[in-house]
Amino acid sequence: MDLDPDTWDNKTITSGLKNYLRCLAEPLMTYRHHKDFIMAVSK
Repeated sequence: MDLDPDTWDNKTITSGLKNYLRCLAEPLMTYRHHKDFIMAVSK
């Protein structure tokens, strides 16, 4: 995939990435580990 900044606008690339993440069946920060993530960042 060519992500050359002269070819693609930054907003287009980030919009595509956001859409991909939004469409995942399970979020990257899974529901099962949500409490563990919250505990880790609160320390």
